[in-house]
Amino acid sequence: MITRLLCIGILALFSSITYADADLLKKPEVQQFIDDLVTHQHFKRDTLESVFLDVKPMPEVVHHMKHPAEAFPWDAYQRIFVTPRRIEKGAAFAITHNIALNQD
Repeated sequence: MITRLLCIGILALFSSITYADADLLKKPEVQQFIDDLVTHQHFKRDTLESVFLDVKPMPEVVHHMKHPAEAFPWDAYQRIFVTPRRIEKGAAFAITHNIALNQD
């Protein structure tokens, strides 16, 4: 969960980065982000700085963030997300959580 939160934050903060930046930790917005995580989420500063030193660009992730599938017309969206496996998983979830799903 912590790793996921950190990755989401990094991606959101640096979605325009297309190359590794050796001076990433010197950027004010990075320091502010780290300060917020240390203060509000109780992360360790040295751990966060170590993670930021290893940040590598992922242009395909940036592309998907800028062009989400939700912008597709329904037929394209359906081909990607409505699959037999997902339908089975959804039905199983509905059965398992039937009581919670039917509460008002």
